[in-house]
Amino acid sequence: MTDKRTRPGRDDLLDADLAHEIDLVGDLVLAASESEGPLSAQEIDHALGIDEGGPGERRPG
Repeated sequence: MTDKRTRPGRDDLLDADLAHEIDLVGDLVLAASESEGPLSAQEIDHALGIDEGGPGERRPG
């Protein structure tokens, strides 16, 4: 079976917002796996790169 997401010329199957959300979940999974216990809200914000300047702002990098 061919994976249509990787076929040339099928850019319509890519969703940048979904890819970004998957990256964020990956960041959380990594942070949780490195933690000895549940993550605090501050640790979650740090893992997601949320700047203290306001909601939805991400640190570069």
